[in-house]
Amino acid sequence: MGLTFCSCEESNMVVTESLSSKTEVDMETMEESQEETESPATLEADRSEDASNVSRTEALEISSGENKEMQNHETSDTQSATMTAGINEKSQQDMRARSQALIDLLNTINTEVAPGAEGSSAVADRIIGNLKTWASDTDMSEDAIRETVVSWLSDQGNDAQLGFAGKLKAVYERIEAPNETIKAIVDAVQLPLEADNESVISENEEYPGEDVVKVVNSKGESATLYKLADGRYMDRINRVFIYDGADTWTDTDEIIWSRAAAQ
Repeated sequence: MGLTFCSCEESNMVVTESLSSKTEVDMETMEESQEETESPATLEADRSEDASNVSRTEALEISSGENKEMQNHETSDTQSATMTAGINEKSQQDMRARSQALIDLLNTINTEVAPGAEGSSAVADRIIGNLKTWASDTDMSEDAIRETVVSWLSDQGNDAQLGFAGKLKAVYERIEAPNETIKAIVDAVQLPLEADNESVISENEEYPGEDVVKVVNSKGESATLYKLADGRYMDRINRVFIYDGADTWTDTDEIIWSRAAAQ
């Protein structure tokens, strides 16, 4: 019977080489798997997704900021409109108050001044004090003063206008160095203060014409005229008209107006 001997060393070497080979294969497989998992395309996709998420977040933040800015702007516009309306209302109230203060002075002159009467000088001096105080405090323009005075006069008849002109003259003649504000009142009333005015009055002693008359011009424009103390006429926008004593009125632009047909 024959015996067969094997070499243990050779067997162990074969086994070791086999295990080593298997280990190398497994490592290569893992590396390939890792490379596939973390390939450049995958990493780029991940970075793109992260960037997209950041962009969306930033866009949301920007949109939120813009919305807040728009809301703040709308709130500011509303507040500004409210403030403007309040300022306009306050301005209108101040204008009405200034006009009313002037009207009160005109009414005081008209009711309390009596030229030639006993104590008239004392009354005139008291009114002058009030008039000067008003003139120094008011910020009405000269045009606004004239408009207020003309409007007040237009509600008076011819006799009342003449009477008021005489009362204002008695007050005005006692004022030393009247300022432009007071002169604007006198200018609107058309007082006969100078010699030239007196000559005009002497030429128009009867002051022909109605106290109030409606007229039209060749352009079809219409106006309501009110007779002033010196016989001239004026409309509500301070245009002055000269009456020819018969049928026509001529304004300062040399436009001729005639009596409007009755309706």
